[in-house]
Amino acid sequence: MVKNDKWFQHEGLDRTHTILVMLDQLLGYPDPENPEDRLHPSIWNAECENLLREATGNLAELYQKIGEWEE
Repeated sequence: MVKNDKWFQHEGLDRTHTILVMLDQLLGYPDPENPEDRLHPSIWNAECENLLREATGNLAELYQKIGEWEE
């Protein structure tokens, strides 16, 4: 098994950020305080919105956890 190092940490942060940006650009992000949501039409009900919000939140949490790693 390959051990983590500064390179892998940077790569993990970059890849997680890239996925978050792609989610936002391709599906949007449900914001209950913003009636001008840029949600993709496939996000058509509250259940879909919650799943997208949860996915985005989990990826954001993963980004933070990767960033906590210290050599």
